[in-house]
Amino acid sequence: AGLPLRALAGAALAQAPPSLFLMGCAYLLALFLVVGKRQWELQNAGRASSSEHRPVLAVYGEEGLDFLFVITALTVVAGYAVYSVIPSTLQRHGGRSFALTVPFVILGVARYIRLVYRRGGGGSPTRALLIDDPWLLLIVVGWVLTAGGIIYGR
Repeated sequence: AGLPLRALAGAALAQAPPSLFLMGCAYLLALFLVVGKRQWELQNAGRASSSEHRPVLAVYGEEGLDFLFVITALTVVAGYAVYSVIPSTLQRHGGRSFALTVPFVILGVARYIRLVYRRGGGGSPTRALLIDDPWLLLIVVGWVLTAGGIIYGR
């Protein structure tokens, strides 16, 4: 629940009404990160010890979590892609679309999936950002620069 609350706080600080699509993206992103954490717990602790750590993990199946991880990743990207081109976003930014930022979202989600499966980075998204050499950080910086150019550029 913390990620969507941060999105609301950001909208309040910017004195802008929160976009329903952007709030939906925040909820989907939070779900994506939670599923990644559960995936990491199953992979790193094993079924017996992970269920002792978090009893609900005993009923999770790896295939089901894999499926949910992929589905939440796709819905995060799709939700953001829709947000980037809907009329309310265009109106808020003087007719400028955020479509140029969508590739950064795709790269970020794909990179995080890779970290969860290949490098054991799903336990903490913050840790994943720090252990990923510069890649996730570069993706975030690229998104910020592109979005800044769209918002403040002429």
